[in-house]
Amino acid sequence: MYTDWPHNYAEYVIRAPALLAFAQAEGALDRGMTPVLALPNKLKADDFNMHMLRPFFDYEPVTFRDFSRPVPPETPSNHTAEGKAVRCFKNLIVARLQFGDYPLAVRAARQISDWFQKHHPLAVPDCGKSPPVVGPSGQRLRLECIGYVFGARGFAHDMGVLRDADVIVAFHGAGAVNTIFMQPHRSLVEVRPFQFGSGSKVMWWPNMWMPQIARQSGWEIFFWGVNVEDKELCPPSPAEAVGFAGMEAIRDRSVKLRWEWLRPAIESIAQVNLSVPAYVQQLRNLSFLWQVDPGPHFGLAPVAIANATLIP
Repeated sequence: MYTDWPHNYAEYVIRAPALLAFAQAEGALDRGMTPVLALPNKLKADDFNMHMLRPFFDYEPVTFRDFSRPVPPETPSNHTAEGKAVRCFKNLIVARLQFGDYPLAVRAARQISDWFQKHHPLAVPDCGKSPPVVGPSGQRLRLECIGYVFGARGFAHDMGVLRDADVIVAFHGAGAVNTIFMQPHRSLVEVRPFQFGSGSKVMWWPNMWMPQIARQSGWEIFFWGVNVEDKELCPPSPAEAVGFAGMEAIRDRSVKLRWEWLRPAIESIAQVNLSVPAYVQQLRNLSFLWQVDPGPHFGLAPVAIANATLIP
């Protein structure tokens, strides 16, 4: 199989696992197939490439580079029914997975999460003993916040953390798209650096990706956002600082984020309490996206909200 942008985590997840899981559900593909992923220039696969395929097949996925390498016929193999390196197949299907699908990606992510919970269970300590935080409305919240780097401890560990988390605070990109591996109706608070928010006339895709995944999935995930439109709070990334990557470097800017700018979103998430009708009402009330302007001045982002693709 070929897929566009196979080394881009977010682009890969909406194509390979999403479309394969759909094809299996429709009876077009069988679990007893050998999944072979073709990568350009004989590159190595990233760990996530293989991990996202394992839940859908009985045999270990492999890259075309490794599968086509000449080896003695009796070499043990976990890629074939014979258990050795043979090439005797009844059918060969060549597929190019060109277009992604958001709802199918969310559905496939649930299957991946369930598979890893069964084969690699991991529990994150709950926040039952954390001191309560009193929000502006007087509601008492009990929170446990952890800093976490996806990929640093392996894909299975990531799946365990995501399964237990209620909220992800992340930048746009691979970190944010991990929300689809959480349990239904959990929340993403997407932080957007200077010139990368919903009001940007240049960077349009923040308005498309996670908001549309939320909406097209039938609110399987809840999207919230904080635009930091104060240049002083968004130092340039190393690439931007030396003039690389052009306008694309905007999305990689650092952000100096204060707790008081996250607090309204966290309290809103607690008030919604996993309820789809309550979340949809927040959207209709235009209370899901906040903005930090120079000063800094903080509040709801009406102009940015008007440009969002989320409001039902």
